[in-house]
Amino acid sequence: MANGNITDALRFPSYRRVFALQVTVRIAKYLAQASIGAAIYCATNSAAILGLQAATALTMAACSVPVAGWLMTRWAPRQIIRIGLGSLIFVLAIACVLSIGGTTASWLMLGAAGCIAATTGCVGATLQALETTSVPNEVRQSAISVASLASGIPRVFGLAIGAAVGVTFSAGVCFAIVVAILVIALMLPVNCVPAGSCASATGSRTPLHDVATGVSAGIGDKRMRPMLLVLGLTMIALLPIESQLPALLSACSGDLAFYLGALAIGGIIGGPSFGYLASRQPGSLVSIGLTLGIVGVGLLALLAGSLWAAIPMLLLGLSWELVWCSVRCAAQTGLDENNGQAVLRLMTMACSLVPAAGSLLLGLVVESLSAQVGLLLCGSLLLGSCLVRRRPRTHEGDVPSHVPAPRVQVEELTPVRI
Repeated sequence: MANGNITDALRFPSYRRVFALQVTVRIAKYLAQASIGAAIYCATNSAAILGLQAATALTMAACSVPVAGWLMTRWAPRQIIRIGLGSLIFVLAIACVLSIGGTTASWLMLGAAGCIAATTGCVGATLQALETTSVPNEVRQSAISVASLASGIPRVFGLAIGAAVGVTFSAGVCFAIVVAILVIALMLPVNCVPAGSCASATGSRTPLHDVATGVSAGIGDKRMRPMLLVLGLTMIALLPIESQLPALLSACSGDLAFYLGALAIGGIIGGPSFGYLASRQPGSLVSIGLTLGIVGVGLLALLAGSLWAAIPMLLLGLSWELVWCSVRCAAQTGLDENNGQAVLRLMTMACSLVPAAGSLLLGLVVESLSAQVGLLLCGSLLLGSCLVRRRPRTHEGDVPSHVPAPRVQVEELTPVRI
């Protein structure tokens, strides 16, 4: 993108439609996630149960990703999206009625969290495949950079508002808001994709075959292997912090929304920062992200309980976004189309499955020892990622320097009904 613009991908109407739908679905996802988590912790005051809720949601989201790859071989993306959102609206409407009627059992919260995670995971994986196939190859780096905004913007509104709703009102009110947002998402059009079906380009014979393809492509590439290991360690270190934030910061009030908002703003800054640095410091993006993560975890341990803890939360959001975008860009620009999409789905699945175990572990550590010990464990994992990152020069480079990114002429892609 040295000669291009970070927002080149938004010039394509097909990409703008996918972007709008991603933002809407993720607002609903993060709002429900934060609201349910805050409600559970305020009701039980247990970090272990909070970790169980996060692990349930993350595990369901992880299992849904290879299923999405398998469904794309049989259904058009629009069918997957509409059926997924429609079924989720039906389930959450029932949960809303039960919750408002006085049913506030933990099983209802855990079941709702699992349904939301599984459905939005399947729909999100389908939209993720459309993100880069909706633009020409020369602007894929821009598409990845802009796609981070589709995660960062909803996190600001979803996490902050969801935490406030979960503490101030009830989970039933949250379910009603999520249903309304999903109805809006169901009405958004996604009827224009590049020539060639996304299903035939990225689908697999079975969900297990999809996972095997991603593992084989990632491990078989010498450049991707250490980057995927770094990404895995970073997932375990950073992502559980979000789900355990009420316990780590002893926050069960409006302060939680403030901290989650700071985390989300860091993610928003990370997208444009990746696009800017990719053309100037392509070989050090992951290292910069890990350094910011170590500093953020250390400051969080020192400033826990203070409003100044928002500063390390912002650094953690920025750190994760830089590492994630760097590894994703390497997979989608350094591998062929089929292998790149398979590795991306593997990364997305791991992004849910790995932190599920991490959330349980961190919850148990905080419950039995202290928040500082839990954060020390997270910082140690990030230091381990830095050691893995110290590879020979031939393995470095977060973004391939040979990928051209000229400014492209705007043109509408060939519309195809899906």
